[in-house]
Amino acid sequence: MFKSLTSKIIAGVIVLAIACSLVYFLIPQKEKEVIVEVEKEVEVYVPYDKIIEVEKEVIVEVEKEVILEVPTATEETISLRTDKVEGFIDTLEKKIERWDKKIEDIDLDIEKVQDKINDKTEANVLLQAYVDSKQGIINALVAEDATGNISEIRALEDEIIVFEDDMEANQNKIENWLEAIEDLENDKEPWQERIDLENKCISEIDFYITSGSEFSDDVQERLEILGLL
Repeated sequence: MFKSLTSKIIAGVIVLAIACSLVYFLIPQKEKEVIVEVEKEVEVYVPYDKIIEVEKEVIVEVEKEVILEVPTATEETISLRTDKVEGFIDTLEKKIERWDKKIEDIDLDIEKVQDKINDKTEANVLLQAYVDSKQGIINALVAEDATGNISEIRALEDEIIVFEDDMEANQNKIENWLEAIEDLENDKEPWQERIDLENKCISEIDFYITSGSEFSDDVQERLEILGLL
């Protein structure tokens, strides 16, 4: 009889465990916040007739369940809003492609100017090497016989002057081209701002459909300008 009762208890526990598992997996899980309040254990020693009595406060744990509901639009609302904004995202994506092309063209211009800068920079490195070489020869001639080699020294100095003039001219061009690149970079900003706004519109359209949110003022204005609202 005892074994039979034990078997029934074990069977009952197994059935209960399976039922709990099914309930856990079948019932939608809700996000919850658990707040645990813990009272610290306190020991108080009170001398009384040479007897020490110990009082202990019990640790209490309190769980407070807070269900965090995330508001979502109903299926009917989602369907209606999806119909309302049909074609909006396609229009915006075409605009983005157009602005990307504007930026791509400017980047190509910047690349061309940068190639010119690189060429003149390399030229100046070569010219500086010529200057250093000529200056080394001059130093050797001066050390050997400055007076006797004066004509050759003067000729080398004239060559150095020409090289340095060429280097200065190249540097002036480089500085002008750097300013040109800066201007081109500034030209990209309006197109990038438009891309950012179009992407913001697309993002808010998604939220408009799924969560029922309204458009921000700048997005509302942009959609109206495009004739979408």
